Amino acid sequence: MRKLLLTGILFIIFTFSVTAQINNNFQNREINSNSGSLNNFTKKNKDGKDSTAVKIDNTPIFSISQYCRALIHKDTIPVSWMWIASFPLPGTAQIYNKDYWKLPIVYAGIGGFIYAAHKSNVSYQQTGSPRYKDQRTNYITGALVIQWFTMLDGIVSYDTKVKISSSKSSLYSAMLPGLGEIYNGDYWKVPIYYGGLALTGYLWHYNNIKYQHYKGLYTEACSDADTYDGPLTTENLKYYRDIFRRYRDYSILATLGVYVLQIVDANVFSTMNNFDVSDDLSLRIEPSVTKPISPYGNYSFALRGSETPIGLSIKIIF
Repeated sequence: MRKLLLTGILFIIFTFSVTAQINNNFQNREINSNSGSLNNFTKKNKDGKDSTAVKIDNTPIFSISQYCRALIHKDTIPVSWMWIASFPLPGTAQIYNKDYWKLPIVYAGIGGFIYAAHKSNVSYQQTGSPRYKDQRTNYITGALVIQWFTMLDGIVSYDTKVKISSSKSSLYSAMLPGLGEIYNGDYWKVPIYYGGLALTGYLWHYNNIKYQHYKGLYTEACSDADTYDGPLTTENLKYYRDIFRRYRDYSILATLGVYVLQIVDANVFSTMNNFDVSDDLSLRIEPSVTKPISPYGNYSFALRGSETPIGLSIKIIF
């Protein structure tokens, strides 16, 4: 049970760190958020003329007060905030999305499995029967599965102002490999990534079995060298143990690499879907009335003293 809980916690931390890094690099502007934005403002230079400068908004990336206001529907938050906060606080995603009718299902499901796991743990402590131990593990797994669906439902129900959100695509792929590609419409990529995960996962499993095998033989040979009569020497057993351990570690890194790659792929291509990639290549020239940057500037085609110059507007679409 401890290994299961530790694996789940490490997975959530790793997933959040990956998606947070991706969202910082490819931040989507589909909601009204003040965090991490650049604002233009006007100031006077030494000559008394207006000049445009850039002001960096130092609003913190995560604000507890903003999150609390969002839960009472007084503010908005990014989907990544809602997603990560719904892990320690089940049901907050449904509250933010106003799906209140789902809360009894969430709490009844998670609470029921936790209560059943507690009863099985008590029975296991009293009897020591492996059956109750297995039941306890299964009930905890059931509670985590419901929580997983709860977090996924929060992402699905989150309303965005764009057709395809890069943040939602990243979180989809983080929760289930290939789901972000399906959300983007890139169905043909799903077999590729699952093939990569299957291959690296198989190598991980195979190398780990070999490592455990030679590790046991090496331990046996070192602890009782007089009775050991295997075909391999202690030096050979140590060599094979180390080499398969290295191969296993490489397989783990390869598996994580494929997992991270499909998250990055989903994020990048969802961002590109919001660009105009039509075949419209056109040049349009039409009369226009514009306000010059400076009435006496060198780059204004207006006559001296004119406040509303008349000229031509050129628009190129490519």
